[in-house]
Amino acid sequence: MSDPWTGRGREDRAAPEVVDLVGVLDPGFEDGEYWRRMRLRIMSAAAPELARRRAEHATVFEVVEGWARMLVPAAALAAGLAALILLRDGAPATRPLAVDEFLLSGIEEPVLSELASPSGAEGAVFASEVRF
Repeated sequence: MSDPWTGRGREDRAAPEVVDLVGVLDPGFEDGEYWRRMRLRIMSAAAPELARRRAEHATVFEVVEGWARMLVPAAALAAGLAALILLRDGAPATRPLAVDEFLLSGIEEPVLSELASPSGAEGAVFASEVRF
């Protein structure tokens, strides 16, 4: 029995014991045509709506405007909630960390001095510096 999307057999994707255990969850496990029939049913049910949308010929601006009506208020609400959470009383005041400070936070010993001495490094050592 092969997969209708990839053309591969079930034995190519997983061990047989896994297929046996998980196979009961797959509605198309016994019927290889199940997923093809389901796709055809969905596409035939959606055909009128898809045809209506194709006939509209909406411009990119009209689509973005339609999304903006829903997304702008939702984004404003999310930003307001985030501001309330961040600015609430009793929240510990912390200063922002730079990337290198964040990466080295929690490390007690100086890292670069260990890498600089040949006796401190076992094996290969790699160091990189990125400048912007």
